[in-house]
Amino acid sequence: TDPNKIVMLTHENGMQLSEAMAKIYKNREEHDPLDMEKARQYAALTDKFAVGILYQNEEVPRYDEIRKPSRVFTPEMKKEALEHEFDKFGINPQSTTNGADRENHR
Repeated sequence: TDPNKIVMLTHENGMQLSEAMAKIYKNREEHDPLDMEKARQYAALTDKFAVGILYQNEEVPRYDEIRKPSRVFTPEMKKEALEHEFDKFGINPQSTTNGADRENHR
């Protein structure tokens, strides 16, 4: 990747560049990770890639904390649930093709 297409986001509590990296990646911008609007602008860039902390707010719960399941599903439980759903769409090999039997199975 072309280093000129990388924007290094700097902040006192963010990523720190070594001297060697600073020589390679010259495009740097001071960015406050609490600024959600600016973080969205960086995320939407199409001509450059923003590298660093885009958004961070310790007062707001993370996505994984909000979406944490209330109970744990084992692989066997997941398989059983999927098989139950797939059974709704299965073809019963026991049924015959005549119209009378089809009417009885509806």
